[in-house]
Formats: sequence, C-alpha cells, structure tokens
Amino acid sequence: LIDSQAAMRAPLPVLRRGSQDRGVIATASVAAVLDALDYPRHQAAVRLGEDIVLNGRQLATDHALARFSSLRLDAPIDL
Repeated sequence: LIDSQAAMRAPLPVLRRGSQDRGVIATASVAAVLDALDYPRHQAAVRLGEDIVLNGRQLATDHALARFSSLRLDAPIDL
C-alpha cells in the first residue's frame, strides 16, 4: 500500500470517541499470577464437589474468571 499507485478511498472521519464523546475508557493493571493449587487433605487430585484453593497474586478482582477444561469434558467450565 505504501508504494501502490492504485487509487485509495479515504476512510470516514471519527465523529465521536466513546460514550458522549469522552474518549475511550481503559484500565491497565498487573496480570493475575497463579502460584499454587491446594487440594483438600493434600490429595493428588480433587473429586467432584470438593473445594480447591487458588493461591497467587492479583487475584482480587470483580471480573475474575476461572476456566477448567479437560479432555473428558464436553466444554470448559467457567466460574
């Protein structure tokens, strides 16, 4: 496109930037880090219905998502 001799159509101008033309709202934060999983009674795996504890940093958020997937599941489970 830089060296092209073909005619180009200019895109339409931006008329508004975000809600009420206030611009884009962006929030930057440090990514969550998962350090360890703790299973009940120091088991090697967890059974259906048992609790696991996620240990890490930056895990406190209102919009957290934990996705569990396995070849035995039809679809991932999102919590």
